[in-house]
Amino acid sequence: MNAATKVFATRHGQTEWNAKALLQGQKESGLTELGRKQSQLLGRRLQGERLTAVYSSTSGRAVSTARLVAEPLALPFRQLPGLAEMDLGEWQGLSFADVAERWPEAHERFWSAPADFTATAGGESFHELHRRAVKCLAWINEEHVGDTVLLVTHSLVIKALWLVATGRPLADFWVTEEFAPCGLTLLEHRQGWEVTLLDERGHLSPTAEPMAARTDERSPELSKRRSKPV
Repeated sequence: MNAATKVFATRHGQTEWNAKALLQGQKESGLTELGRKQSQLLGRRLQGERLTAVYSSTSGRAVSTARLVAEPLALPFRQLPGLAEMDLGEWQGLSFADVAERWPEAHERFWSAPADFTATAGGESFHELHRRAVKCLAWINEEHVGDTVLLVTHSLVIKALWLVATGRPLADFWVTEEFAPCGLTLLEHRQGWEVTLLDERGHLSPTAEPMAARTDERSPELSKRRSKPV
């Protein structure tokens, strides 16, 4: 039996705009001191996983996180444009309160009907984000059969990867809660994709509780909750 292809997906460390609750999308915001510490702790967590490759989003915050994880492991990393966060257009740099006030209908569709959400000027739809996730996993599975790789990316991208791996529709986009900075999700491919670890956080704090869970209807961790992709 062939070994499974394992894809760890993580969100970048905390950024300055995360701390201020501002939407980032594809705009830049540097890591905070906490974000750098989270990245280092993630690297320690991955020391025994026999990673063969590390890929990051092209965003500076993801690149910085990937470097802090990969360098102690003596691994190079490559940037993949397909791992970039969803482009939020005119919303980038604003708070959700600002968005709700200026674009109330679009804001409501963003949360309640992602499949019907129309991107603001220069932004992306959830359909476009989902297509990027499909292409990304297909490419990884072709290039890294039987390998273990790490993707350093963003909250909404990980949600899209989760949808692809579980075969769920866009209507279920917000079923999972917000992914923690430097939390770990694991997607494995044998005959098909499955999610075997969901936003594990135990490595980030001695008092944190890991969130390892099979992503099926019985998982208590999958209670519906609105998350904030900031």
